[in-house]
Amino acid sequence: MNLIELGREISTPEFDYNFLLSIVGRYKAPRDAITRLLRQQAVIRVKKGIYVLGPIYERPFSPHVLANLIYGPSYVSGHAALAYYGLIPERVETLSSTTPNRRKEFRTPIGTFIYNYLPMHLYRTSVTLQGLGTNRAFLLASREKAILETMLQEADIATMGDVRDWLDAMRIDIRDLKELRKSEIRRLAKLFDFPAFAHLSHIKDIR
Repeated sequence: MNLIELGREISTPEFDYNFLLSIVGRYKAPRDAITRLLRQQAVIRVKKGIYVLGPIYERPFSPHVLANLIYGPSYVSGHAALAYYGLIPERVETLSSTTPNRRKEFRTPIGTFIYNYLPMHLYRTSVTLQGLGTNRAFLLASREKAILETMLQEADIATMGDVRDWLDAMRIDIRDLKELRKSEIRRLAKLFDFPAFAHLSHIKDIR
């Protein structure tokens, strides 16, 4: 298969097996064509049924879009969401998501994807759809929910001092919290039965 032609026909750098099969379906042996593309690294198999374009096309894939595709339903949360919002400075090596299904972990050629369990009534609140252009988008926890879920998973927080210590440990600049909403913080604290999270609403500059 002509690799330049392939690059033109694949509209997004992340795609599934059925889409790839529709592109190579005009060949007599489409499965063999896919095998050749994999061998040439024109496409990379992330996991069974999920692929990305290879580096020769210089069209970077979105790990956030992939996270939604690999296991679902799910949305990006935890450190990955905090980094996306610019709240933490470090590069995230493991992309964390939340799912109402069983906890899962996938080690792939492009990184590790972890899915933490949350009951459906908590899963479905405070989730946004982030668009990345034509036909590309992913589900993402709100700023408030991403902070709450990370606190619940990683810290024993009870007091305002604990909240400040956690923010320092995460290297979150308090000035970057100005986009948080006090009403949403308090709503989530009540919904998750996590009263200590409400302390975050008392930090200066939060709306």
